[in-house]
Amino acid sequence: MSDFHNRKRVKTRKLHKCEGCFEKVPVGTEITKCSGVYEGEFYNHYMCDPCLEWFDKEANEEFIPGEIGEYRKEEERELLAVGHLSTE
Repeated sequence: MSDFHNRKRVKTRKLHKCEGCFEKVPVGTEITKCSGVYEGEFYNHYMCDPCLEWFDKEANEEFIPGEIGEYRKEEERELLAVGHLSTE
């Protein structure tokens, strides 16, 4: 079986959570719906823009649900420590 991946921008009609950071995504929010088959297993989830951006830049095809948010927060702490990110 071959792998395939789809992404689609959608406007939520009910409460969802981001698979990358587990943060709640309110009704009416534009978000990316990701679906497909990876290593023979079907997946279907939603990702907020910051997690999707991080995933595209940093991650390979695999990630543990919820860990992208932790990686993003760690990067933000490191940037704040060296003065490359503003707290405003």
